[in-house]
Amino acid sequence: MQSWDKNDIFEALNEGDEWAFERMFKSLFRPLCLYATAILGNVDSAEEVVQEMFVNLWNKRGSYIITGDPKNYIILAVRNASITALNQNRKLRLEQDLYQKELSVYTDFAYDLLSAPEREMQLRQQILKALDRLPPQCRNVFEMHRLSGYTYKEIAEELDISVKAVEKHISRALEILRKELSPKVLLLFLAFFNKN
Repeated sequence: MQSWDKNDIFEALNEGDEWAFERMFKSLFRPLCLYATAILGNVDSAEEVVQEMFVNLWNKRGSYIITGDPKNYIILAVRNASITALNQNRKLRLEQDLYQKELSVYTDFAYDLLSAPEREMQLRQQILKALDRLPPQCRNVFEMHRLSGYTYKEIAEELDISVKAVEKHISRALEILRKELSPKVLLLFLAFFNKN
């Protein structure tokens, strides 16, 4: 990158001089793309980040008050935009991975649902066995909610306990069921035996 006089090209750009913008773009685009590629590890993403930085630079012309070397401002803008893009890409990859895992679980559920009646009987037995491990009051509250469709308030009134107590029983039941049942079986149970 060549040395700049901030009272020269950048000020001309800030005043809306298209020639100054074009000169800046032509002289800095490639070096900035190399810098962004070093951060992002992807040439296409780097070019996109640098192009977006130049678009923003042009769109905000006239509003810049830079006291140091404008080149430092531009490098910092590309660095920050690259880091933001990198974080967004990581987040997107994590979301895609999570989606793929969930899709795999749902696909397994579909096979389970479409499998032979013996498999359905096995699932029912697993669920009943897990329900038997719940403390009596906890099981009663859980079944009233999940199987009979009672609201927390209705359960509280029926059993003469507080809504908070109902919430604790439901939470405790789910905690025990999570330990007793595979995630697949628990999800099937919660999805298909919920009257709400």
